[in-house]
Amino acid sequence: TTEAFPVEFRLENINGKIKIVGDPPTAIKDEKTEGALFIEIPPEKLKNRKTKLHIGVYSNGKKIDEAKTTFFSPQ
Repeated sequence: TTEAFPVEFRLENINGKIKIVGDPPTAIKDEKTEGALFIEIPPEKLKNRKTKLHIGVYSNGKKIDEAKTTFFSPQ
């Protein structure tokens, strides 16, 4: 099916907030999806200038994927 389904993002390994830029995100099975988001992490949670993040991708409460990235703090 080529029907779009809603997705949400959750920080898996650190407390913080993910704020989506623009419309709520959707995805289509087996297709690449792009978008923009902001990640807010309380300064006291950042132990180093670079922090590895694991972001879970969920649809209807079920984890469907995971992304890994590095957060560079503005220190």
